[in-house]
Amino acid sequence: MGTRMSQVLLTNKFWQERCLAEIKPAPFGIEWACGKGALTEGLLGRWEKTVGMELDRRFCKQLKKRFINRQFWLIRTDILDFPLPRLDRTYPLVGNLPYHITGPLLIKILAEARQISSFQGLIQQEVAERITAAPGDSAYSSISVLFRLIGNVEYGFKIPAGAFSPQPEVDSAWINFQVKTQLKDFKKIARFVRLAFHQPRKTLLNNLKALSIERTVWLKFFDDQGWSPTVRPHQLDPQSHMEVYKKWQQEL
Repeated sequence: MGTRMSQVLLTNKFWQERCLAEIKPAPFGIEWACGKGALTEGLLGRWEKTVGMELDRRFCKQLKKRFINRQFWLIRTDILDFPLPRLDRTYPLVGNLPYHITGPLLIKILAEARQISSFQGLIQQEVAERITAAPGDSAYSSISVLFRLIGNVEYGFKIPAGAFSPQPEVDSAWINFQVKTQLKDFKKIARFVRLAFHQPRKTLLNNLKALSIERTVWLKFFDDQGWSPTVRPHQLDPQSHMEVYKKWQQEL
């Protein structure tokens, strides 16, 4: 589904302009997975300096030729492995994320959020719905919690599969994520939240059995918080999940 890198390219001009209209001017920004430059041209008109990252050698040759003598620097790299640059200021990140590594890239964005002011980009619609789901929604999950702990995330709009080439089997969506804070020990928090949602249809207490804390301790903590022992992970807001995490840390 896509190029050999699983990247589907946004080729529809209307949707290209619709995406670009979401992006604000900035002195500097980074574009992940530039492809053939569908969004790059517009970014160069909004950002004073742009760094693009792309793995496909063919696309890199086209990008260098197309944007020569512009305020554009291209790095041929695997965006999953290449760390986001640490500068003296934060900067916007934009990308049409390759389907086969969308999940790991989203975690990378959260793990390295201290470097960026925002992420705006294209992902599969189903993933976008999970990220932006609110507590109580059926799509609300660990990734929803993690994004909301770090910033404000909004579902922008759906883009039909026919706007891409090669045409994927699913629609995509544009999301807007504004970074508001940092999480110390992000990896540990992420593992904990995933554990809390390990079996989302079961109670949170059931999912917490894997931790070495007596059930009576959890029951008292839940009672102090005003939660039912039968509360399920999707019923708690992100800050409540953080309170559960802090309690676990206190009891270690």
